[in-house]
Amino acid sequence: MHPTALAILALVAAGQRDHARVPDGVRYLFDRAVPGGGWNIGNPWMLDKQIPATIQDTAITLLALRAVDQSTSEPRIASAIQFLRDAVAHAQTPSELAWGAYALKSWQVEMNDAITR
Repeated sequence: MHPTALAILALVAAGQRDHARVPDGVRYLFDRAVPGGGWNIGNPWMLDKQIPATIQDTAITLLALRAVDQSTSEPRIASAIQFLRDAVAHAQTPSELAWGAYALKSWQVEMNDAITR
């Protein structure tokens, strides 16, 4: 999902927030949300099996959705934030921890010890 999310972030950074592709990208991101919360690199299903969400893909997607003023009243965002908050507590790499902390901070979510770690 992060290619679409990065494209949305780039359009916003370039002052093209109202570009027609932004709402298309947002719809695509919501369509690809993992049912249990968050996002992964692509489709949430493969061969009738759910593919789990990842920290990095979820974090970058949440950053893009925040950049276009989506809200936590959207259930897929709320569940993604909960997934990310739980996952960051067990992040295995500095990259996961950094992306997760960055996204959670953008949504003003308490991160427990993520910043300290």
